[in-house]
Amino acid sequence: MPPMENDIPRVILYPEDFHSFASSPKARYKLYNQIREEFNLKKPKRIMIYHVSEYYNLSLEHTVHAIFLNKGRKR
Repeated sequence: MPPMENDIPRVILYPEDFHSFASSPKARYKLYNQIREEFNLKKPKRIMIYHVSEYYNLSLEHTVHAIFLNKGRKR
């Protein structure tokens, strides 16, 4: 996992946070589990924003924007 960048805290994500990456709730859970498998995270471990950034090969800033700043916007 990359070191902390630009004072962005370790943010834990849940399937509901993947609205920018998957449109239906079922697809969000599927994506969540795919990311969990990619990083070999067992059930008690949570997905952090750094995992999503690395999974999609996005900068941390773009990942933050996609998850938090697009919330509620229609595609």
